Amino acid sequence: MVHQGMQQRSDEDFMREAIAEAKAAAKEGNAPIGAVITIGNRIVARGHNKVFTRYDITAHAEVVAIQKLAKKIGTFELKRYKLFSTFVPCAMCLATILRANIPTVIYGAEAFDAPQFSSGIHQRVNRAVRRIAEDRIRFKGGVLRFECARLLANAKPD
Repeated sequence: MVHQGMQQRSDEDFMREAIAEAKAAAKEGNAPIGAVITIGNRIVARGHNKVFTRYDITAHAEVVAIQKLAKKIGTFELKRYKLFSTFVPCAMCLATILRANIPTVIYGAEAFDAPQFSSGIHQRVNRAVRRIAEDRIRFKGGVLRFECARLLANAKPD
């Protein structure tokens, strides 16, 4: 429910917040990928890629945001939330999203927008997990796609 006087925020509004997270990741020397988790009209968790600064291959933006929210609310049962990511989630992130029961994933750039992040065996695994996830997750891709893709253009993969 939106309070009187409070305007409903759009997917693009939330994606701009994820883009801000991606820019923070890049400033830290990480892959420029960001995520936010929302409920209703508000952001309840933010995360950005921290793979290189944490020396942790699992510290993708989506996982970082999910970890923050789960710790904050005391559960990883997130079936009332939406996740926004600047890049299509990889297989590891999708498995985490599935386990957390997040029903909606909205993302910006597609895999082919940043082939250095999604090629070869990784892309085949990503596609296979995506097919499985589509039974339980509603995906909406391409939100502010070009802005998100531009961030990834010269970035090195993690």
